[in-house]
Amino acid sequence: MIATAEAIDTLESDLASLAEEIRQLHKQTNLDGAIAIGERLNAANAELANHNRGTFGAWVAKEFTFTRMTANNYMACYRAFGEDDRCKTVLQRQPMRTVFDLARQPEQVREAAIELAATGEKVTPAKVKELAGKSQSKPSSKTNSTPPKPNNDQLQQLITSHPDKLHVARQLFDACSPQQRAMVMTLWADWWEAT
Repeated sequence: MIATAEAIDTLESDLASLAEEIRQLHKQTNLDGAIAIGERLNAANAELANHNRGTFGAWVAKEFTFTRMTANNYMACYRAFGEDDRCKTVLQRQPMRTVFDLARQPEQVREAAIELAATGEKVTPAKVKELAGKSQSKPSSKTNSTPPKPNNDQLQQLITSHPDKLHVARQLFDACSPQQRAMVMTLWADWWEAT
């Protein structure tokens, strides 16, 4: 798609506006702020992709003091909790590190953590990890989002083709042999360098 000068100006104006909103929201350290940032980062990512105007990672590095990893955490937060008022209410009292960890977990792990938090229990990253371990050992009627243990060729294909490479790499890392873990890290690092 060839963009006109007017379309490029509009895109740059939209991105500048989103960046300013994100910088203001980044001053907040609560779930509502994280969700709002994630929503705007998702919008910016889509705009950049639609107009072939550079990579999202480069835009994040240019505009913000936080890393691409933090941007991914915000976007995962928005996708996981953005439209769930119950989650927002219950998780508001939890540390942001825990919220970010939860956002990347399968729905059944998030639900279990939210149930605990609703009782007043503090949900820590260690508790999230514990719940994630329990959910993997329990058979579930829901589809498990953790991919099966792949062979090396499947591993390479999964990481290089999946749209959320970081999430897949994190899930696969625990399921792999030490040799495959090195391969996961190398593939993910190569992809990260390219973005």
